[in-house]
Amino acid sequence: GEVHQAKELVAELQEELKNKKIPFDNNIKIGVMIETPAAALIACDLAKEVDFFSIGTNDLIQYVMAADRCNEAVSDLYQPLHPGVLKLIKSTIDAANRENIGVSICGEMGATPLYVALFLGLGELSSISTEPVNIPLVKETILGLDCSHCKKVAEKALKLYSHDAIDAYLKEHINLKQDD
Repeated sequence: GEVHQAKELVAELQEELKNKKIPFDNNIKIGVMIETPAAALIACDLAKEVDFFSIGTNDLIQYVMAADRCNEAVSDLYQPLHPGVLKLIKSTIDAANRENIGVSICGEMGATPLYVALFLGLGELSSISTEPVNIPLVKETILGLDCSHCKKVAEKALKLYSHDAIDAYLKEHINLKQDD
């Protein structure tokens, strides 16, 4: 419903600008942040309505795990590699890829080389958003990876049962160039 409301509002504003003869970009892209389990679970429907997704990993993990990473009492439950989190990310990427819309990753996971390798294996991404200071590391990571190998590793990782098992598997099977 929110997507339809946003599209209607954009159409109304475009009509208003047209009537006032104010130039504007007629091809405004409308996207959705996938930050909640609910949004991820209906990604296949949302992908038919928008031009792109941006997967907000920080919030998605927090809501899936019901654990605030900034709250010391529960922060150990905040597990980026939890199978539930990864399956939601994978299904969101798959939905975007099926509908040929862009999908990007944003959040802290996008700055972690091991996770970047995993994302490359999960499906076709438009971009990975990270803080500017992390761009050289992420770029070097991507250039040093074999995407077909990352895909095989990601497929196996999705079959594992825990954050720790997935983390260990990725560390064993993703060869990252590390400066000494």
